[in-house]
Amino acid sequence: DLTPAVALGTYLASAGCCVTDLDLSHNRMREKTAVEFSVLLADNRSLKKLVMDSNPLGVHGGRRVMIACMGADQAAEGETATYDRPISITLSMNHCAQGVPASMLFDPAEPGGEYVLDMSDPPSQLVVSDLLKLEAMGKGEFVRASMMVDGEPGAFWVPKLSGMMDRPTIPTEGTLRCRYLAAKSTPPSEASLPVHLEAVLKLCFSDQDQTFSAKKRLMGDAIKGGDAVSELQVRSLLGCLTSKAERAGWIV
Repeated sequence: DLTPAVALGTYLASAGCCVTDLDLSHNRMREKTAVEFSVLLADNRSLKKLVMDSNPLGVHGGRRVMIACMGADQAAEGETATYDRPISITLSMNHCAQGVPASMLFDPAEPGGEYVLDMSDPPSQLVVSDLLKLEAMGKGEFVRASMMVDGEPGAFWVPKLSGMMDRPTIPTEGTLRCRYLAAKSTPPSEASLPVHLEAVLKLCFSDQDQTFSAKKRLMGDAIKGGDAVSELQVRSLLGCLTSKAERAGWIV
């Protein structure tokens, strides 16, 4: 809603304004509103400090607010101040949704990271939904202790799914700031049985007089010390088994 922001900006631009410190954090001020507000803010002469934390200002809105707070003591490359303010307004814009939208940077294959999402934006809602599904699959988890919605604790608004068939519950407004920890993937083991153990096992597996249980017991003894069996070695050993029944029994 532009009306409150324009009304406030009109007062700030008036000659009789005497406000020196203004906190507008957690007001859900979006990009279009921020642009309109900044036009009026540029004419203010009394403010010394402005707090805009946790507002989804967007790229253009955030930039316009920063320019509007500039004074003669601060120059931005490519920008020229058109107002006469000797000293810049001290500006705080922590946790504002600026830059490239997080929804455009989301990669399901690499989901870990920090997110700042405008939850009124459908792509952002889809990102949270996908992260919840990944969490339900055991592929990471939200750090709910630090999750915030418009600067307030937000874990309540993004509960865990109890199963993949659950419908995700997510906020549809406000700015969600969260961190997602991706599960560490374990690379395939390159370890293999020592050559002498592999040779013994091959002889045993090829011996038709050896029972299946004896072969399985010998295999267990060979790897109980922590040795790993490579995929190639497994295929080779299974090929030594003398019957389909033995192979099926081993796999089961």
